Parts: sequence; structure tokens; C-alpha cells
Amino acid sequence: PGVARNIGIKHAKGEYVIFIDADDWIEKDALMKLDKYLLGKEYDLICFDYYKVFNNKKQINKSYFFPYGELSPSKLLSICNNGVTRKLIKKELFQNNKIEFPKWRNGEDIYVEIKLISSSKRILYVNETIYNYFQNINSLSNSKVQDIYFYNKLFNLYCSNTDDNKYLQNRVALDLYYNTITLFLKNKVNCKEIKKYIQTTNE
Repeated sequence: PGVARNIGIKHAKGEYVIFIDADDWIEKDALMKLDKYLLGKEYDLICFDYYKVFNNKKQINKSYFFPYGELSPSKLLSICNNGVTRKLIKKELFQNNKIEFPKWRNGEDIYVEIKLISSSKRILYVNETIYNYFQNINSLSNSKVQDIYFYNKLFNLYCSNTDDNKYLQNRVALDLYYNTITLFLKNKVNCKEIKKYIQTTNE
């Protein structure tokens, strides 16, 4: 998917880009709703909410538990885990900071998300639910992950992209505990190995 996205960015002619995964879609008035927030404003990123779609049933989900308004990059960086969907992104961020999607099977969008946020100056979060995230059990994001220490690498990437340690504990909890241990369980890592990882991480 990363290669396809890089090609898309290269050929995009607009000032902003939006990414929609293969089995997802946006509401018909999505771009019109987002456009109104750009009138007279210069945002690098606009984040918005989404629907989780289970066959014909929709469930509203919050992308972030923040009120409407501007977010500091360091705060968003500490809890970001959505990848590049559910965001309107200024194309210049990719060009000016030489940001490209790596050729990974999983998680390349979260890697780029961290790079984009750390390169942003102005970020807006809006309470607009306009993205439809289809819950497909056969998708790449739900398939077996080859690198079970992927989130540890993301944590190191986060640390190398910020000097603000105010929210460091958020990222520790998200990457080193919750996400990594979830990957262990998904990949059927045995209990002894999981306990050993937790003990090492605690130390």
C-alpha cells in the first residue's frame, strides 16, 4: 500500500490530500465539510471522526477524545495510532520534509503519521464524522503481523521526533504495553515470553 500512496502523492495536483483505504469510503459531503475549515486558515493537518461499519450497521467512533479546536503536535504525537486515514493533509508536508511511505506490509501509515505530525505547525481537530471504516477480518491490518516488535520501533521513532517529554508516558502505555502485547496475543506468542517482555519493559 505504501508504494501506491507514494505514487498518488506524486501525481496529486491539489493543495491537500486525503487517503481512503481500499474497502473504506467517505461521506458524500465530506470534502465540502472539511473545506469550510480552511477558509482563511492555514492548517497542516485536519483530523476528524469516523464510523465503524459492520456490514450494514454503523457505529460512530471518536478519532481522539479532545474537544473541537487546535491541537499541539506534541500532544497528538503522544497518542496517534490511526495512520493517515481520517486526516486532511497538506501536500507540502510530504514534499518539504521528504516524507515517503516505506515498503512495509503493515503499519507503514502509522510510521508516516508520526513523521507528518512532528513536521506540522498547525493541527485542527473537528467533530465531523465523515469517514467509513469497514471492519474486514481479512484485511491487511487484521492479518498476522510479521514483526511482533513493530510498536517498539514506532516508540523509538516517536522519541527521535520530539524533544517534548510531557506526554512520554502516553506513548509508553500505547506502544510498549497495549499495542505490543496485543500483537503478541494475535501472533500466539507463549505466556512465558510475554511475561519476560513485560518484566524487561518494566525494568
